[in-house]
Amino acid sequence: MELLNIGFAKLLIKLIISVMPFVIGIVILCLSEDSKRGLRNSFCHAAFGASGVIPYAKFSRALSILAVLSILIGLVLVWFLVLAGYFVE
Repeated sequence: MELLNIGFAKLLIKLIISVMPFVIGIVILCLSEDSKRGLRNSFCHAAFGASGVIPYAKFSRALSILAVLSILIGLVLVWFLVLAGYFVE
């Protein structure tokens, strides 16, 4: 008797691939304003060499859109990788 079945390992990998975008989206949505400002400053400093190049309102809106897209991608991946085999024949 094997401790780890190949089918179970495939299922775990599919779950990890499909759940991670969902978790990342939730984390981005739940970030505090101070964390978003620090992330904006780090991104601006790495990309442009100066902090505060991108206005905070636009950066916050872009993060929100990125989070929602990440959640939607996670839901689509859950459907196609994990749940579709149970409903579609």
